[in-house]
Amino acid sequence: MLHTTSSDTLRASLTGGEKGVELSIPTAISVSDVLASWPEYTVDAFQRSVLFLDLLRRRGDEEIEITSRPMATVLSFEHEVLLDGRTLSRPINYALCLTSMQARHSQ
Repeated sequence: MLHTTSSDTLRASLTGGEKGVELSIPTAISVSDVLASWPEYTVDAFQRSVLFLDLLRRRGDEEIEITSRPMATVLSFEHEVLLDGRTLSRPINYALCLTSMQARHSQ
């Protein structure tokens, strides 16, 4: 239940009892205040839009650069596949491999 107690506060009774929460009501904004601050808001919105689009462009350029390079293998070991998970009755994306202790060096 809502009760108005004065022109700038609102009392919301949570359970219909005496306890409640007081909320402040914002004062009215005049049209002249809105019109006076409108250019600042539009400039700010435009600048933020340009920055956001520049961020998207840079991220796209990074993505293109990363995907255009071949995948670099960090470690490469001689191995023998003992069991390929794709051939199981319920296929999985794993393989059981036996690796040797010597690393292959690709040059």
